[in-house]
Amino acid sequence: MRPLPRFSVAAFGVALVLVGSACGDDDIFPRDEFVSQVVEMGVTKPVANCAYDQIKGNKSIMAELQRAGGPNSNISSKVTDEMAPILARCLLAAEKDAKSSTTTTTEKG
Repeated sequence: MRPLPRFSVAAFGVALVLVGSACGDDDIFPRDEFVSQVVEMGVTKPVANCAYDQIKGNKSIMAELQRAGGPNSNISSKVTDEMAPILARCLLAAEKDAKSSTTTTTEKG
């Protein structure tokens, strides 16, 4: 059996890296599931999306969401404590946006 040419070994290595990185999103809890579960808890969809955007890069939170099956009572208190200020910031931002988009006019009579 003859050895593989060097370029084939290199190409195989590159292919493995690409396949591995394409599968890298497996450890990210799906946005639609996260948003759906948070909305069921009474949070608006824009706030849920904001929170997801804030946590999607946090591997420890994503791993915990995967383990627990989403944002529910089964997540650890550590992750709950990490997520609380994130949700608070998103709620405040949504409230601020709502106030700035509301115009008030007064009539002088």
